[in-house]
Amino acid sequence: MDLEKLEIDLIAIINKGLEKINSVNLKSDNSIVTDCDIKIEKQIIAYLESNFPGIQIISEENDKSHKEAYHLENRFAIIDPIDGTENFYFLQNIYGCAISVVYDEIDYHLIYLPSEEKTISTILEPDFSKTKSNIELFSTSCLGLLNELNNKQSARILGSSSFMFYVILSAAAKSYNYCGKAKIWDYYSGISLALKSKLDLKVKFGNTIIKDLPINIPHKCDFQITINE
Repeated sequence: MDLEKLEIDLIAIINKGLEKINSVNLKSDNSIVTDCDIKIEKQIIAYLESNFPGIQIISEENDKSHKEAYHLENRFAIIDPIDGTENFYFLQNIYGCAISVVYDEIDYHLIYLPSEEKTISTILEPDFSKTKSNIELFSTSCLGLLNELNNKQSARILGSSSFMFYVILSAAAKSYNYCGKAKIWDYYSGISLALKSKLDLKVKFGNTIIKDLPINIPHKCDFQITINE
């Protein structure tokens, strides 16, 4: 499949699924899920299964697809339909969508911010400003570490890993630290794009600085991305 068509089709599914919220429920961890999350995920899964026979799909809202670790070789997809659902539901911004599709010769990754109409993907990495930023991004699980920072005014917690991946990959921040075991849909697309980025980045996955994601990866892992000075 042509990657441009793949991207257009995926973004169209996302945009259509976001048009109206009809219901919202609490999950077991007390986070919320909307019918938009479920609808987008189901439609993307149906689209991928129709176009990529035999593909393994890991998605946030499908518990049956979750494992402690994954062997990801050459036919799989990872989907986070709405990353930052609370922001989407309550604020209508600062949320994103993350999708990876690896299938034989296809190696495609997407971070899409619907409220901003902004995209970073395998086929589109905009030429961002090189203005130096002092912003340091953190996951919400890093709240306890903020008191240790020398410059607390530079810290940002935005509540969406996809949104923060966009910020770091657009050179609008100098680092992104996830210290509370990001789940595979929180990190896979963003780290894949970081490893392919034109920016001079150091990517730390768990305790190891990496140049490529391994085939065998955990369901949950810390990471840190830093722009080299």
